[in-house]
Amino acid sequence: MSPGTSVTGPPPNQGAVASSSPGVALAKEGPPQDVSAASTSEATSPPESANTLTLTLATTPPPAPNAATMSATEVASALENHPDARPYHKLLALELRARHDPALADQYVRDAVERFGNTGRLAQTYQGGADLADDTLVALAAWLNKIGRPAKTLEVLPEANAIQRQDLFVHYINALAALQRWSEIKELLMSEHSVADPMVQHIYLAMTQSHLGSATAATNEWQRALQLANTTEKLLALASNAEQNSAVDIADTAYSEVIKTTPTNRAAYTGRLRLALAAGKTAQAQEIAAEIARLWPDDAAARNQDAYLRLLLGASSDAAEAAQREAQLLVAKEPRNWSARATLGLACLRLGRNKEALAAIREPRVTGVEPPGALAVRAAILAATGYTDPARNDARLVNANPLLPEERALIAPLLQ
Repeated sequence: MSPGTSVTGPPPNQGAVASSSPGVALAKEGPPQDVSAASTSEATSPPESANTLTLTLATTPPPAPNAATMSATEVASALENHPDARPYHKLLALELRARHDPALADQYVRDAVERFGNTGRLAQTYQGGADLADDTLVALAAWLNKIGRPAKTLEVLPEANAIQRQDLFVHYINALAALQRWSEIKELLMSEHSVADPMVQHIYLAMTQSHLGSATAATNEWQRALQLANTTEKLLALASNAEQNSAVDIADTAYSEVIKTTPTNRAAYTGRLRLALAAGKTAQAQEIAAEIARLWPDDAAARNQDAYLRLLLGASSDAAEAAQREAQLLVAKEPRNWSARATLGLACLRLGRNKEALAAIREPRVTGVEPPGALAVRAAILAATGYTDPARNDARLVNANPLLPEERALIAPLLQ
């Protein structure tokens, strides 16, 4: 299908940085966003240590009939009152409360800063002393950055504290980045006070040089980061950041290096596939999709994507027949899977079975959240079966979306 990226999941956003430490969620460029019940977010998993904090919330599926469920405030209370609760659990509880009642978000932020922002008091309170107090400050800084309050991060985390520890330094730099204070970042990174991991430092400098208009210097910094990415973990962190900051060649090289050393690393294959799709390189994307399907043969979605891309590129009749059979099985299991329906419909269309193609895309009802490529296929099928006006309408709607060249060719006659 046409690109819908995510690395770590979501489509790449310019200005995002990830650390080489697993699980550390760093700030993205852009205006601060208030905590909102309507915020989209990712899955929450327990941090591996005090230095690896991710406080993102998953969209949960609807509960089974008659299943017992807990409200957001009940979950928050359970987190706060658990005997083993640590600061990041309590911060997550505050975030849940803020999402439940966005009007009180500012108050919950103030509560968090009051409870966890005084490192001197925390050092006296906790048996772990200064180290545990700093770990708590790491959690608070990461949380404030994550919920879009970078200015507040700078209030609770002075530079003098930030330059003492690498994890604090990273969150401090992220807050500056979110506030677009690139000159300050450059000055700090190039000073003797920088305690960032060397590879991460070059990533930040690459971003900084790019934002300051020094494209050549940015390219050089990406290359230096690549030279220092000597482990799978670092290569994946570099690839993710390069992808999110439009350094596509660096990202592809880093993902490729991961595959050389770890041939079954799914994230690296997925990253390369995402890059190929985003660049409209359908043939390259199909080759990568085929390799994914070969390595993970039980993954029906991977096999479906491979079949779909083959069909776009003009698969043989035998390949189209095979794609139709497998897509029928997947649609039977997942009736609302529009990626599978697009494969089924396109296979039928390629085989001249227009009525079967129409049946494949008539249900379920289109809601507007379907993959753009699937809607392009739907428009082509409607046109082929005589529904010209609906086909033209669909084509006009989907035309503004990112599409592969072959998908765009499907609707081109409808836009004339």
